[in-house]
Amino acid sequence: MCGIIGVVGDIGRLKPRFRAALTTITHRGPDGEGVFTADQVIFGHRRLAIIDLGEGGHQPVVDPATGTVMTYNGEVYNYIEVRAELMALGVRFRTQSDVEVLLQAFIMWREDMFRRLNGMWAFAIWEPATATVTLARDRFGVKPMYWHVDRGTLAFASEAKALIALRPALAEPDPDAVFDLVVTSRSHIGDGSFYRAVRALPAATVATFRPGDAAPAAATYWHYPDPSGEPVDASRSHEEFAALFDDAVRLRLRSDVPVGLTLSGGLDSSAVLAAAQARSASPVRCYTSVYGAGARGEEAWAKVAASAWGAQLESVAADHDAWLPTLRRMVWHMDGPGYSPAIFPLWAIMARARSEGVPVLLEGQGADELLAGYPQYGTVALAESVRRAHFGTMYRTLCGLRRTFGQRQIALWLLRQQAKPLFDRFGPHRRRQQMFGPGVGGRSSTAPSIGARHGPLARALHADHAEAILPSLLHYGDAISMAHGIETRLPFMDFRLVEWVFRTQPPLIVNGRTKAPVRDYLAARRLQAIADRPDKQGYPTTVGTWLNSGSGQTLVMDLLATPGAPLWSIVDRSEVGHLVDASRRGEFAATNHLYKLVATEVWLEELKPMRTQPVAAAEFAVAG
Repeated sequence: MCGIIGVVGDIGRLKPRFRAALTTITHRGPDGEGVFTADQVIFGHRRLAIIDLGEGGHQPVVDPATGTVMTYNGEVYNYIEVRAELMALGVRFRTQSDVEVLLQAFIMWREDMFRRLNGMWAFAIWEPATATVTLARDRFGVKPMYWHVDRGTLAFASEAKALIALRPALAEPDPDAVFDLVVTSRSHIGDGSFYRAVRALPAATVATFRPGDAAPAAATYWHYPDPSGEPVDASRSHEEFAALFDDAVRLRLRSDVPVGLTLSGGLDSSAVLAAAQARSASPVRCYTSVYGAGARGEEAWAKVAASAWGAQLESVAADHDAWLPTLRRMVWHMDGPGYSPAIFPLWAIMARARSEGVPVLLEGQGADELLAGYPQYGTVALAESVRRAHFGTMYRTLCGLRRTFGQRQIALWLLRQQAKPLFDRFGPHRRRQQMFGPGVGGRSSTAPSIGARHGPLARALHADHAEAILPSLLHYGDAISMAHGIETRLPFMDFRLVEWVFRTQPPLIVNGRTKAPVRDYLAARRLQAIADRPDKQGYPTTVGTWLNSGSGQTLVMDLLATPGAPLWSIVDRSEVGHLVDASRRGEFAATNHLYKLVATEVWLEELKPMRTQPVAAAEFAVAG
């Protein structure tokens, strides 16, 4: 888990800025630095040491036989198994690291290696024999990769700010990206970023580039599978889920440094704890968020889960008095604004874990979008039972959804789904669109489609997993954790589990109980109370208090009421005034959208000094 940067082509133009650019991502790799230089190529690497803590994990890594060079960010959890397969084919290894395994896998199998890899990655491989660089990103885009081409020279990096350090002119915001965030809460989809000229390598993509090319030539190497069409046996489905999930956690416990986890007391993180603690000889260290002054968040439920398994639980306070300075730091690390204040408690948890020497944390991210955890999936299932005239199923589903989410929330989602054209034209969605001037309208979707054989629920899951929700969450999770030199591992993002869900179509919503496989898993592992809980909060924040009262209100006005605020170059000032008024009246949706605008303004202010970065002299040590 690290930070990478590179230039391929006419390296002389960018070489004076390279060292400063590499320094901008030091937080991603606080344990070491490496630079490789040769004709037409510079690779830089910042190391977060997790596997093979000695020199064996140093990067960039060079294959002595071919001169092939790799710089890599991520973790291949099944590197031991892939290493054994390569050794059986005659490959000999000098280290115990997953870095060397990945490089030798590429040399042996080329793009065919991806089907063997279980993990998260963004890497670049330079082959001097053909003067070609290959870029690749994992199946779901857990690890980031940004790029820009200028006059036949490619620059790539783990974070956009590193590219801006190479070329300050790239610090130009993309109004369409801001539109997508404010109007639809979508970001980091496909090849988009918050900068006009900075592109992202899409998830599940491999691309090649040779000096002089106009852009990398990209291809998708993985797709969500079609349904098998075989009948689903409920008992077997439960066993298959448990086996896949347990193995996903087992692989993600591989580490030469301490591993902990974030624990909200919800279904997903509690399931991760149950699987992890069952394999650990000592209490797993868990972190949950609280706010103080009586606001304890999910602490009570986190204690239930930790007590059931004898885990060590720490409550971490998110200081609301420091929300604006923290926001300034977060948008710098995220290379853009965020749509959710839930990143505040995550920031505090990452800082605590790092201070206590726990640089790896397991998380439950990805379960809601895979296993139908949100209320809208329940209403999709409800509408499908009506369409099929399965009225008994419809009644049981409705009763279960009301218990889990409440009648009002289910009614609102049903109304929204059944009257979507009217909602889009006259609802708050339309009002948010009116904030933007002519010519700003968001970007078209670039997410891969799903097969026509999938039903309505699978299509809804795919939309959120591949585009609408999860890409943003993965980006924020990576940025906030790596800001503190923390590697987060996500068992629910194991590709075998994702493929199993889309291929076998297991029952995910049973009698209105969402995420049925996880609830059954918990019920069989001492956590029946959590399996049955109807009041999941996530990581709640007091954002309304921050923005609408006391010093927070003053800070918001200072940010948004200034005539020269950068935000006014993108959105209409009078329309924002309506949003401020609605937020002060206590309208929850208005407050959330106001937060997005505040985050956008803070990010735009952070861009100002990035456009005028000085050129620094640099010296390079040649690796290999």
